[in-house]
Amino acid sequence: MNEKRVRHFGAKLIKNKRLVLVLTIAIVCIVLVQAYSIQAKYGLSIIKYIKYSMPISEIEQQYLDDNELSYGMDRMAPPLTFVNPDNGQSTGMVVDFISQLSLGIGKNIEFKPLEWSAVIDQLENREIEIADLFESESRDEKFLFTQPLYELSGKILVDNKLKHKELKEIENSKIAMVKGDYIEEVANDYFNSDMNIEIVYTADIREAINLLGDGEVNGVAGDETVIEYLIKDMGYGDKFVFIGESLYTKNVCLATNKGNEILVSILNKGIMSLKKRNLIIQIQDKWFRGHGPEVMDINEYNLFTNMFIIFIIIVVFSILWNYTLSERVKTRTKELNDNKESLRIIIDTLHDGLIVVNKDNVVEECNESITNILGLDPDDLIGRNYLKVKELKPYVNHLIKEVADKTEDNEDMIKYEDSYFFITRRLFSQDSGKMLLAIQDFTEKHVNEMRARQENKMIAVGQLSAGLAHEIRNPLGLIRSYVFLLDKHVKEERDRHAIKVIDDSVQRINSLIENLLSFSRLSKEDIKPVKLNALVNNIIQLEKKNLKEKHVEISVDISSDLEFKSNDEILKMSILNLINNSLDSFVDKGSKEHKNSITVKGYKQLNNVLIIKISDNGCGIKEDDIEHIFNPFFTTKKSGTGLGLYIISNELGKINGKICVESEEHLGTSFTIELPLKEKS
Repeated sequence: MNEKRVRHFGAKLIKNKRLVLVLTIAIVCIVLVQAYSIQAKYGLSIIKYIKYSMPISEIEQQYLDDNELSYGMDRMAPPLTFVNPDNGQSTGMVVDFISQLSLGIGKNIEFKPLEWSAVIDQLENREIEIADLFESESRDEKFLFTQPLYELSGKILVDNKLKHKELKEIENSKIAMVKGDYIEEVANDYFNSDMNIEIVYTADIREAINLLGDGEVNGVAGDETVIEYLIKDMGYGDKFVFIGESLYTKNVCLATNKGNEILVSILNKGIMSLKKRNLIIQIQDKWFRGHGPEVMDINEYNLFTNMFIIFIIIVVFSILWNYTLSERVKTRTKELNDNKESLRIIIDTLHDGLIVVNKDNVVEECNESITNILGLDPDDLIGRNYLKVKELKPYVNHLIKEVADKTEDNEDMIKYEDSYFFITRRLFSQDSGKMLLAIQDFTEKHVNEMRARQENKMIAVGQLSAGLAHEIRNPLGLIRSYVFLLDKHVKEERDRHAIKVIDDSVQRINSLIENLLSFSRLSKEDIKPVKLNALVNNIIQLEKKNLKEKHVEISVDISSDLEFKSNDEILKMSILNLINNSLDSFVDKGSKEHKNSITVKGYKQLNNVLIIKISDNGCGIKEDDIEHIFNPFFTTKKSGTGLGLYIISNELGKINGKICVESEEHLGTSFTIELPLKEKS
């Protein structure tokens, strides 16, 4: 049966292989398109994209809380960074980038306008934390760089009067550039020694353009965007032009010092946030109105990406729809088989053992639950005469006559070994002659019902005890008082004996009432520290007279360090009652060869359960009486009330304890109390 299900599952898996393949290809295509889109939009791998898209971590937030951030900016590189001459405020496109970045990471970034060479020096000396730089091999040795922020090109500006406006026309001339700028690294490779170019360094690009305007240099090398902005701002108009190809076209990144990986991670997350919100494009449009340094516009790629994903979804949906239709057709053709299999699964999950028998008493079907009951595999039962199956006979012997002589349904309850079973026989129809045998194990239900009845009895006895005790005690007090008065006036021995019998009877009734009241008063909530050794020794002192009268030796094996939290009144009552029972078990005063003895042991198990064991070598308990000794009002003593052990069992149960007994008649009895402990405070 299990092999059949495995084969069915395998066939279904093979049929679904095509669907799994289609879905896998679709997912891979979507992932690849997303990866390409991320690479195109942000210039990042999908792994870095996910990394930079994560929120600020606790460590990074702690860094921001503990450190101040400052951005070193070129004071004269408009429109990227410069100081507004009208109000002295730092402004420019990159300044706006940094301002938005500051809001994104939740940390104020201070602007420090400097000459460009000072920016490099202060970043290297850790006087500032952030600057925007081109990445190069030499700078990689000193600084850490973020992902690209924008792109710049470098060119050479010359006088418009040059005839051909070609690079060879500036041979044997002077070229001005900003000291420390990236153009300085490029110039050494770009201008070969045959060109005989003299480099003139300036503090900023405006100074270099002024030198060109005054004729002191023949050209200016620097960032195309900055130079173009300044020549318009300085009123040179068309006097100067750019010549030759770009000296460089590179990404500009934010840079910080080596070893400051946490800040680089924070800046990357801030830049990613700007790019996702397209703020870099918006800020660029503010300054250049569509013209300026190249920045990736993510909206240019969204349309293509979304269209491709929609196309894949449509294709996958079409394939799934066709697959669904074909599966629906297949499902219709196998509906009966599927229903039969479903019914089989339902029957196998039932806890009741089910057997279908034909008119020849041969088992045709059975469920898997019968295995748990009979210990037989269903395959070993099918095809056999159920009346000849040895394991089944104890359950159906009582039905054999009914099956032979009767045609109606019947049911019965049996006890087999230590379990209870409900056996049911149902006929399918007279024509088929088939019948269904159901074997239901309801042992647990039966035990629970018996336990509930016992608990209800205990509750009723407790309620009755309290009321009955109070009703009896009042007239009993009057009887005892008048017996005391009569005793003083009675002289005859026969009358005095009668008075003593009355007094003894009153004391016995009073003892019964005390037990009843104790039963109704004890509370499981009265928890306090208990020293078991001291508690037992106190009880022994109370019983000292009785022990001496019956020549009983009592020994205590309890550590003086054994201390725990529990209900000491319940323990005291239980131990006292058990010791009294042991005393009552001695029918004589013992002898030298056989001394009367009681042993009290107490210890704590590793599972934090307290064990108290009270043993004696008295008369013991009859085997037939052992199962009844915890029932109320059951006693083997002539003067016993039958409530002692019942109360002990009930009260120990209130504090999650239990009591058990081992006894052999004429050899002795041992009672064991098991009590889960609370830790000593």
